[in-house]
Amino acid sequence: MLEIRAMSPSDSFLSEADSLYMSAFPDIERIPLESIHRGMTMSDVDYNVILDDGSFVGLAYTMTTDSLIYLIYFAIHPSLRSKGYGGRVLDLIKERAPGNRVFLNIEPVIESDNYDQRLSRRSFYEKHGLREFKIIAAPDGNDFMTMISGSDLTEKEVLDIYASDSFRKMFCQ
Repeated sequence: MLEIRAMSPSDSFLSEADSLYMSAFPDIERIPLESIHRGMTMSDVDYNVILDDGSFVGLAYTMTTDSLIYLIYFAIHPSLRSKGYGGRVLDLIKERAPGNRVFLNIEPVIESDNYDQRLSRRSFYEKHGLREFKIIAAPDGNDFMTMISGSDLTEKEVLDIYASDSFRKMFCQ
């Protein structure tokens, strides 16, 4: 049975999740593992392990507010991709906080060395109920596209997340 659950610092799957995190995301997109682990002590952040009948499938790093689930990092083990896990996990994430909108950031689908990967990623999320919301121009030149399920994000919602103690402790230290 597929399940998603928050890990603790002593979780037996922590090293597998950390390894997948380090291999699935390029350096420029990763925050330090210490920051990921720090999130496990925050009430609105979960470093989730995804299991199928007790076997490791992947990870989902989320931040939850009263109305949003920010899917910060999401990865399925490479040997298990394209087997339906990703869509099923997105459904489980949505079920954890019914009524909350899910949003995430991906690389914009523009001409690039990994154009096909970007297109595939966007198509996957669209297939599972998210839509393009806005391309954000980041000061460091690493622009990203926000995708969301449900109604649009308001500027206040975005600013509230980025100004939250949890976000600052993870991304700004």
